[in-house]
Amino acid sequence: MRLDVTRSDGVPLGEDETLTLAANDYLLLGGGEIFTPITPDGGYPLDVTQPRVRDLWVEWFKARGGTINAEAYMTPEQLRWHLPDPLPADCLWQD
Repeated sequence: MRLDVTRSDGVPLGEDETLTLAANDYLLLGGGEIFTPITPDGGYPLDVTQPRVRDLWVEWFKARGGTINAEAYMTPEQLRWHLPDPLPADCLWQD
């Protein structure tokens, strides 16, 4: 699968730009082997002085009344994912 990253205004992220992702320590430390194919030798650097992602989510939900409504974040006109075909039932990593 090819991945194109664009901003909300449709402008693509440039090849010389850096994209920062937040992931929980479980995944970054090898849980579920999700990042195993792309994990650098020696693993990812973890800044233990930063708040945990789960705690940030809890704060985010509390600030919004403790609920989430999908319609507030996605409409047929403003999809977050644009896939040309349905995802396969299973996925194999390929180098």
